[in-house]
Amino acid sequence: MKLKSLNLKNQLLNLGAEKLTEILGRDRLSTLKEITHVPINEMTMVELILRRFETQIFSHAILRGYIIHFLKTQYKSYVFKGDPNYSMTESDEVQLLNLAWDRRFYAHHRLIEIFDLSKEYLPSIVELEEKIIEIIPDTKSELINESIIIRFIKKIYNFIKKLFGLKDQVEDSFPSTLFDYQLRVKKNIQANIHKGKKRMIVHMPTGSGKTRTVLEALIELKIKNINNNLFIVWLSHSNELCDQAMETISFLWKRHGSFPITAYRLTGNLSLKLKNKNGGFIVTTYQKISEMRMGDTSDLETLNEIRRNTSTIITDEAHLVSARTFNDSVNFISSIEETTVIGLTASPGKGIYEYENVRIAEFFGQNKISITDDQNNKIEDPISYLQKQEFLAQIKAKRIASNFSLELSEEEQQNILNNFDLRRAIIDSMGKDIQRNLCIIAQLKQLYEQDYSILVFACSLEHSKLLSECCILLDMKVASIDDSTSSHNRKKYIQDFKQKKIKIIVNYGVLSTGFDAPKTNAIFITRPTTSPVLYSQMLGRGLRGPKVEGSETCLLVDIQDNLTGLPDEKVCFTLFEDYYLES
Repeated sequence: MKLKSLNLKNQLLNLGAEKLTEILGRDRLSTLKEITHVPINEMTMVELILRRFETQIFSHAILRGYIIHFLKTQYKSYVFKGDPNYSMTESDEVQLLNLAWDRRFYAHHRLIEIFDLSKEYLPSIVELEEKIIEIIPDTKSELINESIIIRFIKKIYNFIKKLFGLKDQVEDSFPSTLFDYQLRVKKNIQANIHKGKKRMIVHMPTGSGKTRTVLEALIELKIKNINNNLFIVWLSHSNELCDQAMETISFLWKRHGSFPITAYRLTGNLSLKLKNKNGGFIVTTYQKISEMRMGDTSDLETLNEIRRNTSTIITDEAHLVSARTFNDSVNFISSIEETTVIGLTASPGKGIYEYENVRIAEFFGQNKISITDDQNNKIEDPISYLQKQEFLAQIKAKRIASNFSLELSEEEQQNILNNFDLRRAIIDSMGKDIQRNLCIIAQLKQLYEQDYSILVFACSLEHSKLLSECCILLDMKVASIDDSTSSHNRKKYIQDFKQKKIKIIVNYGVLSTGFDAPKTNAIFITRPTTSPVLYSQMLGRGLRGPKVEGSETCLLVDIQDNLTGLPDEKVCFTLFEDYYLES
């Protein structure tokens, strides 16, 4: 017997207003109605549920339970046993309803089958295996062939010159695709390495190409047989940043490499098994190294092998050095005398507190490499310099008054002094304020109608969902991303955003770093902060300029109830200058 496919929307409508209200929340629906003035009925609630959860709709245990419970008996039987004629008992249904949401259970495959849905609706795949990539240089590339030939000829020429004691040897060529300001940073990195400096921090604004610049500097050295059989380790705090690093490594090695090399993406629950002793790249998170440090003997043996065979460690978001996981992870896999540690950051400090900034500067030997001008002189205002050359977008700031009244007690003021940010409860209360949200939604609607591509930073997880649901009710193309959003959906939303299939992404806690959508031309900061690092990271998502496929201008929309004294984007970048000696 073949069952007729069901319609998920109709099945949700069958739940009725009471159950739908329970799923969405009575208070939430009341707030949505008050902000948007859109009537809320059963069809509206179903649309909200479908848009809120999309392919992860069955991951919501209560919602999944109601959908299964209201199925006709033959459909329940098919989901449970694969046989529509099976006689279901109450005990069977309880077992089915309590089944964990796991891709390995066939019942879940049959559940999406009866609704004729794709496998994207199944539980997310948990990555358990390491990614080991063999990167083969693209020998078909004219640039690569030309580079190899030129390097070979120049090596012969230099050998002959050296043989006869002549000094005018020709500098080896490397067909760089970097911009001039990046080339100067790259050469300064290499000069520091040649001088034997083991610690340095590369300070470049968000969107100016830190990742590509430092990787090209190290790849060129590796191709020239410097530490050729050792590892370069890339450490970051998020999987998104690690994935971006892997893509950049693969691109650059295919373009510039002269021999095959292995890149290891250390992730998941298994320990890395080094494939050979010929070196390569290892990309992972600080947290993964920390977990392996606390792991079994095999994990520790792997970490010790990495430490013995690593020439360079690149620490992304290096201002996090004061965090214990960061510090311990870097120190555990580095040798003080032999390993070069290069930090990358747009903000080489954490805030205004001297002891924190001194600690970060000392960790990197007070050795900072920044963007320089054509004469390799220090630039006082790197952001303006790059804006004038159209590498970064011009920032057009817009302050929106919200009439939100915030009276801080002495204790709360002291908390800001101690932690350099607002207490979580205060930020949450801002996210729940009706008048404040009315102001935000009105501004979002105006920007949407002006065809901006808008990235919104919400106050909290609930605030992110509330704002996205308001946009849905007002028929705006929007997506909401947080740390519970599946990897598949996150990639899909960002791709849709790049293609303008959606024009607003509301996020909480996940897109201040590692977000690559060059055409973002409006940043809406609804989350109050007094942290210059966090503020500059959020703003940096819209800084890509015309020369790097970005926009001429980026609109920065800020709620005016953010605390007074909040540093602007230029202050954020130059706040920590006094703690470093320029290289």
